This record gives sequence, structure tokens and C-alpha cells, in this order.
Amino acid sequence: MKTRMNTVCCGIAHTFGGEVDLQYQYGYPPTVNSYPECNRVVTRAASRIVGPERAQRPQKTMGAEDFSYFLQARPGEQQSVPR
Repeated sequence: MKTRMNTVCCGIAHTFGGEVDLQYQYGYPPTVNSYPECNRVVTRAASRIVGPERAQRPQKTMGAEDFSYFLQARPGEQQSVPR
């Protein structure tokens, strides 16, 4: 991907008489919930609605989301969750 992006960007820049200095950064850090209890509360609520066999705890993923950068600077705010 990095090589292809460089080729395309440099080609476009060359077409218009410009230059490109491409700095490619790989991936995002994971979005980590600061309060895992929230996940448990949501899973219990979903279990009551759709049944425990259909309410699964979310798996960890590396989905690209810039919210992970916010959570590195400021942990998610803990709020009281109805049980």
C-alpha cells in the first residue's frame, strides 16, 4: 500500500509540476475501553433481550479508528450505568 500510494501521489504531483514527500504511518493503536465493567453491563443487558447465546462480548480488533488517540490522552469517562 505504501509503495502504491507513493507511486500515485508522485505521479499526480509530477503531472502538475510539483513534488511529494510522503510520510506513511502504519496503523492505529487499539481503542481500549478504560472501564471494562461497561462491556459487562452491556453484555448482560443484551443477553436479556436476545438471549445469552446471541449476546457475545466484543472481540478485540484493530479496527482503524482515531478515537484510540483520544483515549490515550484522556481515559474514557466512567459514568454510573443502570443495572
